[in-house]
Amino acid sequence: MTKLTLLFGEHTHPGPRDSNQDTVLSVELPDGRRLVAVADGMGGLSEGERAGKTALAALYRSLSEGGDLLQGISDANTAVFRESSGLASGTTVVAAILNGNRLEIVNVGDSRAYHLDRLGLLQVTRDHTMGEEATRSGTVGGFDTAPSRWSGALARFLGARETVDPDIFGPLNLDEGDWLLLCSDGLYRVLADEDMEAHLKGTTDPNQAATQLVEMALAGHTEDNVSVALVYRPEGNDGEDVTDDAPRGAPPSGAPSVWNPETIFARSPRNGKKQKGLVLAFVVIVGLIALLIAAFMVLDRVMSP
Repeated sequence: MTKLTLLFGEHTHPGPRDSNQDTVLSVELPDGRRLVAVADGMGGLSEGERAGKTALAALYRSLSEGGDLLQGISDANTAVFRESSGLASGTTVVAAILNGNRLEIVNVGDSRAYHLDRLGLLQVTRDHTMGEEATRSGTVGGFDTAPSRWSGALARFLGARETVDPDIFGPLNLDEGDWLLLCSDGLYRVLADEDMEAHLKGTTDPNQAATQLVEMALAGHTEDNVSVALVYRPEGNDGEDVTDDAPRGAPPSGAPSVWNPETIFARSPRNGKKQKGLVLAFVVIVGLIALLIAAFMVLDRVMSP
């Protein structure tokens, strides 16, 4: 059989805010699996962004060293908790591990994961807000009446305490024509599920779809940062599906355990484009300097007696 093909796309935007505290990561792990994640940091300006990046970098490291999603989230929480000590900061996270066409999803907070298959768009994760937690526990109190100012407050997020209680979903199969959508609340608070479903059904390009979903949220006057990460399995892609016997977990022997967060995020497609742009700008500047030097040399020869 041919190798399974999966397509990835991502986009993030600060929305109407002055800074973007969302973080998106889409990167291959040393053992060949793929990590796709979205974090929505809290704490204002640099603190929220740092919390999100710290969480995803710690999650990547844990998974790279053989941990599963539960261990990865625990390690991410520990990293954020230690860094945010004394600061009012933290982060949500929704992450998926793809092993071929099989995936597992974890979330803490109100960043979401959706799965679109032939039956339609399904919200896989559950929001960890005060209102949702109260409804599920049966202690709704005042949350079932007019919208409470506390109903949307987070009941769970990374960095709040030394331990965290995530939700794990899966394994799920990503069949031909299926989509996986991860997003921050800046998207789904202004876009209905039907709109997201219709848009994804009308395209096969994850990068374009991610950008356009964010633009739709901006047009809908979102009040928050907006981030989207997508995975698409093309139709007619009959590559080899992953079975329970597929290798996973520990990285291959010799794989480096030392990591650099900046290197990790540079592997993400969105940041890779930025790197290419910086390299191109550097080349252009060097070229202009060389031309100026050559021009001065020619001018000097012409003016010399």
